[in-house]
Amino acid sequence: MKDDSTYQKILDNAIGPTNEEEKHVLQQEMKFSYQQALGEALFAMVTFRPDISFAIIKLAKFANSPAKEHYIALKNVFRYL
Repeated sequence: MKDDSTYQKILDNAIGPTNEEEKHVLQQEMKFSYQQALGEALFAMVTFRPDISFAIIKLAKFANSPAKEHYIALKNVFRYL
């Protein structure tokens, strides 16, 4: 995950869908469950990859209502792994 301040502001200001139907459409578009992928990354962080802790903690704040930018950032974490 990029650590420049502009990218961090984009993640902080991104607003995810508000209703369940929009969340489901975004999940179908991205082709994975954000919460499940975040849980798997959290497991990796706790067991053997502490170097991803900043990114995972940052993305965990948006677990309830992730926007497309959060999905993309989580994909980038998995690419890094």
